[in-house]
Amino acid sequence: MTIASIPSYPVGEWMNCSHAKSPKKGCLTIPFREQIPPDIIVRLGSCTVLGLLLFGSAAIADNKVSISGFIPGRAWNPDKIGAFMNGQWYMDCNGNGTWEGQPPDRTTSFGIAGDIPVVGDWDRDTASEMGVFRGGQWYVDYGGRPDLWDGTTIDRLYNFGFTSAIPVIGDWNGDTEPEIGVYNAGTWYLDTNSNNTWDGTGTGKDAQHSFGAAGWTPVVGDWNRDGQVEIGAYTGAGTWYVDANRNYLWDGTGSGKDTILNFGFAGAIPVTGDWNQDGVFEIGVLNAGTWYLDANGDNAWDGTGPGKDVVYAFGASGFTPVVGDWT
Repeated sequence: MTIASIPSYPVGEWMNCSHAKSPKKGCLTIPFREQIPPDIIVRLGSCTVLGLLLFGSAAIADNKVSISGFIPGRAWNPDKIGAFMNGQWYMDCNGNGTWEGQPPDRTTSFGIAGDIPVVGDWDRDTASEMGVFRGGQWYVDYGGRPDLWDGTTIDRLYNFGFTSAIPVIGDWNGDTEPEIGVYNAGTWYLDTNSNNTWDGTGTGKDAQHSFGAAGWTPVVGDWNRDGQVEIGAYTGAGTWYVDANRNYLWDGTGSGKDTILNFGFAGAIPVTGDWNQDGVFEIGVLNAGTWYLDANGDNAWDGTGPGKDVVYAFGASGFTPVVGDWT
């Protein structure tokens, strides 16, 4: 199976690509030097490219490719912040970092006291949907009425995890779609076969990794800017240990190894999101309703001002941060 060299084309023009039809995702990866926004449909030979793939690569399945990415200078929604407490969600829909009531912002009930909020593209429509994790069960807003639990005939209930676990979400298998997982005391249990069930480890099953320690918080981001998701752990004192070489092990720092970032302070909660519309995860922390976001993407706190970082006031002590595209 071969593909032609694909130079940078204007968006919407035809691109030439030789490929073979396959029923499986991931059979062919097409590199791009220009990313494609979600409102564009192009063709790669006889293969229609619909929607979006982060950082310009695409996996073919039955001649159809789902891609996500961005073009510098074009409109691309940044992630927006929000806050959760006792089943109530408050979402900064206009992205100005301030709660202004609804509209322009939005609040809704999804979950109960004690739940952990989760955000993912559960129905694969490229939009952020809410959910909650409760004692090893995931209640996710799959369809039907937005922001409301419609029961399992419309929405989804997954069993993956256990009471003391912390939920995590990321593309664990490279299929460009989010999968669920949990973290507990330095151990990651990841649903790499995408069936929303823990199947144990082995060929075609799930994965278990050791990265972090008891009392640390799991974090997920693209630490090496390669368009793939990597894991990490935040110590609670402002130090991030991130798996920059994506081997799911802590290898220390240095060329081809992992990375330590310093951003935050004791008591702060780590967050990640695309704060600056560049299509890449940046880091940040929340403390008692104040968000400190690395808007310039240099993994360091530079203060606020043009070309520096940002501070928002959204939420209050006891709230859990949530991040998504709420538009």
